[in-house]
Amino acid sequence: MRILEKKILTKLDTFGVKSVAEYFCELKNDKEIMELSRYFRKRGSIFIKHMNEKQSKLDILRKQIEQDKNLPLSTNLVFGEGDINCKVLFIGEAPGEKEDETGRPFVGRAGQLLTKSLEEIGWKREDVYITNIVKRRPPFNRDPLPEEIALYKPYLTKQIEIISPLLIATLGRFSMNYFLPEAKIMKDQGKLFRVKDYFIYPILHPAAALRGNAMMAIFKESIKRLPRAAEKAEKLKSGK
Repeated sequence: MRILEKKILTKLDTFGVKSVAEYFCELKNDKEIMELSRYFRKRGSIFIKHMNEKQSKLDILRKQIEQDKNLPLSTNLVFGEGDINCKVLFIGEAPGEKEDETGRPFVGRAGQLLTKSLEEIGWKREDVYITNIVKRRPPFNRDPLPEEIALYKPYLTKQIEIISPLLIATLGRFSMNYFLPEAKIMKDQGKLFRVKDYFIYPILHPAAALRGNAMMAIFKESIKRLPRAAEKAEKLKSGK
């Protein structure tokens, strides 16, 4: 296999099709551009198949959650949404009232704040993936119970494995402690951690940010530093 093809496949496996396209745009050498064009003509179906397989696996996982009668909570399933080839995966704790009504994660006031904050750093909501640990709304928006987290855990683990993000941005202490059991949200938010194969970046839950100016400032600052954290994670993962 040619060196350029190896680079392409590395890009695909690590960051997804979108980054391969970005890589194409960055090429300056005419010879490399021609070689990459030939590669896409010959092997383009591989990329499409890769994407379809990912989506199929997620569809199967969703169906498994729907059919699992042992899972707690009887509200609507909020599986997750976004770019399945994302670099950054956001994980909250559990859906709220609006999420339960729509079947979509983070669409209430907290979700609107998250979307707006991403736009402020030049990101689009549809370019990331958003989900929760627990996939159904607890009564009265209470915190998820340890046994609820434990029962939904295998499904979140599989969801992360399928999406295979570069970085996981946890929203709130429950999501953070899922990966970093000893961490404290006010002490460790805005820092980059490595846990096995994943980079974890804790952020305050946007609902907490809505409670006051001080918390909002902390939340906004962590979001502002997110692109730099993703860049650092990318360099660490590639060994540069």
